[in-house]
Amino acid sequence: MTQYQLAEISLSGSTSAYIAITTEKGKELVNFSQKWTWYRDYASENGDWYIDVRTGAYASDITLYIQAPQRVSFESGKDTLIAKATVPAYFTHNFVAWANKDQVMKVSISPTDGLVLSIYKLGGEVLLSSAEGKTSYEGTLPKAGDYVISVTNTKNASSTFDMNLNVK
Repeated sequence: MTQYQLAEISLSGSTSAYIAITTEKGKELVNFSQKWTWYRDYASENGDWYIDVRTGAYASDITLYIQAPQRVSFESGKDTLIAKATVPAYFTHNFVAWANKDQVMKVSISPTDGLVLSIYKLGGEVLLSSAEGKTSYEGTLPKAGDYVISVTNTKNASSTFDMNLNVK
C-alpha cells in the first residue's frame, strides 16, 4: 500500500469468519476480538498489509475481496487525464480521483465492447450504476472528496482500455 491509498476488504463465509489486519510496521488496524468482516480506510503509511482470517471451530468456505483502487491525479494546470488499464474477464478495475463540490466530471472509456462504468462518492451516493450499462458519464459533483470510478468487464476475455477523465 502507498500512503493515502484507499483499501477496502470484505469477507464472507459459510460460517462465522473474521479478519485481522496489521501493517508492515506492526500497527494493528483490526484485531479478531472486534469480529469485523470488512474494513475500509486510507493507508496511513507506505508498506504491506497483512490480512489474517479465522473461521472458528468449524471449517468454512470463505471469499475474501480486496480492493485497492488505482489513484489517478491531474498534472499541474491540467483538467484532463487518460489512464490505461487491463481488466480480466468478469472483473472490475477501480480508479479513485479527488474532485471538488460543483465541479463537472466527465468520464468515458474506450473501447467500449463489454465494459460498463459505475461511479460513486466514497461514503456517499452513487452517481452512475453499472446496472445502467453505460460507458460514459457527465455530471455536477454533489460534494468534495474521493470518487471511485469502476470499469467492469462483462465478457469472457481480458480487455485493455483507456479511461478518459475530465474535471473542471
